Amino acid sequence: MAAENFDLDLEIIRDHKPTLSRLTTLHSVFVHSKSKVQQGMLSGRAFSFKRRVALSTSCLKLIQQNGVHFPIKTEAERQYDQSMPIKQYASQTKKYTNQRLFVFGSTMMGGLGIPHLIKPEKPSGQAFRCWNRPYRLKLPDFVKDVAVGHGFSLFALSGKQGSYLLGCGNTTHGQLGLQSTGPKTRLEYVLAPARVTLFNEFLFESTRIGQLAAGRLHCMLLTDNKIVTWGCNNHGQCGREISHDEDYAVSMSSHCISSDHVEKPVAIHCGLDHSLALSDSGSVYAWGWGADNQTGLGTTDTVHIPTKLSGDISNEHIIQITGRADTCFALSINGEIFGWGSSEYGQLGAISSTTQVPVPTHLPKFKNIKMVAAGATECAVLDSDGTVYTWGHESGLQPKFVLRPKDDPVISIKSGLHHFAAITKYGALYMWGLNKSGQLGLEKMLTSFLIFGPKKFGKTMRVRAPINIAIVKYWGKRDEKLVLPTNDSLSVTLHISDLCAETEFKFSENGCDEFYLNGMKNEITFGSRLHNLLELARQQSRRHSNEKLHISSTNNFPTAAGLASSAAGLACMAFGLHRLLDCDEDVSLLARIGSGSACRSVYGGFVAWQSGVQQDGRESIAVQLFPEDHWPSLRVIILVVSDEKKGTGSTRGMQTSVATSALLKYRAEVVVPNLMKDLKEAISLRDFSSFANICMKESNQLHAICLDTLPPIFYLNSHSHSIINLVHQFNSWKQCNKVAYTFDAGPNACIFFEEQNIEEVHSLFSLAFPHIPFKQSTAESKQKIADQICVAPSSDAVKFAIHTSVGPGPQILQ
Repeated sequence: MAAENFDLDLEIIRDHKPTLSRLTTLHSVFVHSKSKVQQGMLSGRAFSFKRRVALSTSCLKLIQQNGVHFPIKTEAERQYDQSMPIKQYASQTKKYTNQRLFVFGSTMMGGLGIPHLIKPEKPSGQAFRCWNRPYRLKLPDFVKDVAVGHGFSLFALSGKQGSYLLGCGNTTHGQLGLQSTGPKTRLEYVLAPARVTLFNEFLFESTRIGQLAAGRLHCMLLTDNKIVTWGCNNHGQCGREISHDEDYAVSMSSHCISSDHVEKPVAIHCGLDHSLALSDSGSVYAWGWGADNQTGLGTTDTVHIPTKLSGDISNEHIIQITGRADTCFALSINGEIFGWGSSEYGQLGAISSTTQVPVPTHLPKFKNIKMVAAGATECAVLDSDGTVYTWGHESGLQPKFVLRPKDDPVISIKSGLHHFAAITKYGALYMWGLNKSGQLGLEKMLTSFLIFGPKKFGKTMRVRAPINIAIVKYWGKRDEKLVLPTNDSLSVTLHISDLCAETEFKFSENGCDEFYLNGMKNEITFGSRLHNLLELARQQSRRHSNEKLHISSTNNFPTAAGLASSAAGLACMAFGLHRLLDCDEDVSLLARIGSGSACRSVYGGFVAWQSGVQQDGRESIAVQLFPEDHWPSLRVIILVVSDEKKGTGSTRGMQTSVATSALLKYRAEVVVPNLMKDLKEAISLRDFSSFANICMKESNQLHAICLDTLPPIFYLNSHSHSIINLVHQFNSWKQCNKVAYTFDAGPNACIFFEEQNIEEVHSLFSLAFPHIPFKQSTAESKQKIADQICVAPSSDAVKFAIHTSVGPGPQILQ
């Protein structure tokens, strides 16, 4: 979603940040995303403090746009997947969502959408007047935007059926459209999210919902350059003629504001009982209640026709409009702000000693402003240095410094009527102000009405990373400390849903780094791979350089069994640390320090690791050659011969080979450069026969070097040799390469083939390993193979099989 399509309170910012979405009188909405994040606040919906409204609803929306992505599969592919697994893995049984929505604050009128907080499910259950910590609200589809009003919430969703609205809470004035239990019954309150149906439906299914906004009792929707309004119109805030005897609960009229009144709108904003819109040309339009000059039209009259504002913004290009109550601001593209409306508490005291400013007027005191927020009695600005200042009833007439965390500038601010929120560059969320109904989400209800010290929310990150299988192998280092390889290598990243490591990061409370692998605590010793990885990440970090971390990692496949488990685990840690600490260097360079093979797991598809020639190793990085969808018919089976820890670890094996093998140097200097060139061409052309030839020769060369090492290293066993022999027999019978094998530093075989040969390949291995179900095999195919080649069945050669394909790189889950 592009920022220019929304109220400029909405902004696309950096990865993995909780972002401010909606704040109202005593409630807030926040968006937290794994990749690109939307941010904004409710455009002016707030409650009149004079009326002592004690309603509060807060929402925290978490989005992982580039988090876990499961591809949509055909029915045939789903059946194929179901037939393949021999062993269940956590990643196949867990269902991750790419978005989370949390609510907190007042429960009154049902605005949180959690019925049992108001009406307990059990007679002995407790009802809550407010909920002061985030509570997850599950919705059926992707939430595009949220708006909250006087005791109600609106959600814009997008699913297979198109775009639609859900709502919950107060609907006394038709804010949630038609809500009834029968033809003669109209509901005033809806406790759980329900479909919002308007009498004058504007075909949300066929249009793009850009932005939602809600005032005290009215709503606005921006979609495809149209503004749709509904709800209370007592003051013309819906942009249509006022009918004083209209019963909004019955009429539920929705209205489309034509382009004649607002040309090409890109953003909308609701005050309490007035409305604002911003055009793509940077002009501001206003309509509704104007008793405190909040419409900026130079009159206190009610105006129901959207009217373009003038004053000091006549020749300015405005990029943001805001105003939660009766004080409004506009921010220009040059970083200057203009204000109008109420100045009862000195909000506009810099330009006027009166209690009202009738038209947009320049505030010369402020320069280089990035964002402005206005509550009922307090205002705030965010400057270009990432510092927040406030002024008004509590802060005084002069701007007062509020917040700028060290090395972590603020990038967004939003306001409710009496509370504020801020997001920093590196994802910290701060909130301060009125907390009577738990709208700050701070868990403990404080006795004071105002919290003057901003409070910071904690952060946890979960990451998954795949394993990779090298076709051109990496074996031997020219620099042990910097992990620089003797030769280039090329690998295939396997699908993350079948084979992965998963790691959780959070800032440690114990004052030291802690690491857990598969539930067991591991010491981080000085000079270990993890220690070096952490140290380098902190050196590269632009933030939190002194923070200690609690890291917990798990694998969904055998560790240290020749399946590149360390590559997946350390790639997971490098990728997570790179994002968490905002490191400067290439992520693959960071992963390389943990494990050479790990640097290839930070990308999906087909990946090359360049050995480089420089002594500092800065050019020795991984690059993606082809994406995961380049060769969709390529399939992979891993035949797990042993899931025990191997006798000779890869690191020690490489060191011994470098010291004693005469073949290793010749391979690195002469053989590998030609192999890399030929393999890239084969993958580019999807030439399986050439791919298979290189794949098998390279595997054999690796293990020839291991045999040339003194003492020799034996990674393959008799079962491995049987698999090699079986593949060559099959290809000889077919008179071309239909199947290929490769072995890393272990006895387990990685088998490549194409989708069109799945029946014969499954039948081949079903004959060889009858105790393992290869469900695509057929009796007819098995008989044909048995008639042509000698297959000796073995019930103990292979423990289990893993079926997978080429897949994407690491993903952030939380």
